[in-house]
Amino acid sequence: MSFGLGGVPTTDTTLRSQFPLVTFGRKCAPAPLAVSDLDSEQLDRFLLDRDVRGRRAGFGIERLELLRECDPHAGTSKPMNLQAALQAFLVQLEADGRSEHTRNQYRRHVRALIAWLTPRGASLDIANVTPTTVAEFFSSDAARTSARGGPKKATSANAQRTSLRCFLRWAHESGLAPTNAARLLRRARCAAPPPRALRDDEQKRLLAVLAATKGTEASRDRMLIALLLGCGIRIGSALGLDVADVDFEHGELMLRSTKNNRPTTAVLPKDVSKKLRAFLGARASGPVFLANERRISTRHAQRRLAIWFAKANVAGKSAHSLRHSYATALLARTGDLRLVQAALNHSSIVSTTCYAQTDRAKLRAIVGA
Repeated sequence: MSFGLGGVPTTDTTLRSQFPLVTFGRKCAPAPLAVSDLDSEQLDRFLLDRDVRGRRAGFGIERLELLRECDPHAGTSKPMNLQAALQAFLVQLEADGRSEHTRNQYRRHVRALIAWLTPRGASLDIANVTPTTVAEFFSSDAARTSARGGPKKATSANAQRTSLRCFLRWAHESGLAPTNAARLLRRARCAAPPPRALRDDEQKRLLAVLAATKGTEASRDRMLIALLLGCGIRIGSALGLDVADVDFEHGELMLRSTKNNRPTTAVLPKDVSKKLRAFLGARASGPVFLANERRISTRHAQRRLAIWFAKANVAGKSAHSLRHSYATALLARTGDLRLVQAALNHSSIVSTTCYAQTDRAKLRAIVGA
């Protein structure tokens, strides 16, 4: 089978009825064009135009089947390289409803493997990746060193192991690789680190520095930190808020940008509600938190918070530490783990139990330290 101008199948009426008229970007492919002449990017765009995104069928399987139907030697004479396989895998994740954050993490982790293989002169064909390749990668400094140059945390290494296991299992199940190269890879045994909540003195210093600084940006950042500390929501949920999502009458926030895409609500304490009402003023629509008249990005907000932490001499903390601080304080006041679970909108109480191990002050008082 061959493709004519615009990538239209010119033979096999059955396939022609299945495939709509498509083009590869703005340039039409020269006629006639055999499938074996298509590069990976052209074929991926061809399949995407068939609304593969809306399907749950395996993208890689469909891709390989199309190649083999058009060229019996496809998949053996011209195997798919890792970068092309990664792009197909990301499309499958999107079709499966995985969040952008999750897809970006998979992309980073698989690209780390590609970056490690490239200077070694090793084959970048997905079919040539073996369990030994995977083991050597995770034994190397590339997998053991963090982006900052220090040793990678065990939990971070486990996250990368999970990403590679999922990617290579998908490659095998979709027919792109003869075996699952990650079938022998196991996650390291390790406990999750305790939540990094701000101590009382750290919170006081942070709020004092914010209160002493004037200006539009400082006012916005002060409100953001007050919201994170007072409501315990994630920074992504806070930045995703619109003015219409704030229900002052019932003291609730409608959270539309949430983990696992589960819209929910959060309780808005009266003191935080008062500050938020004053911050919004006469605004009746649009994002709550703005930067240059646009919704502030998570990355920019995290950079701003890092600046405030540094000014307040608060080390080793992040935006998520404010959520941990809220949960730790709530548990200390109530002693009710189920209440904390509900406040944090955790789907499982297992995620909440980490806060039951953090009351060091009580332990010190009991043992007389």
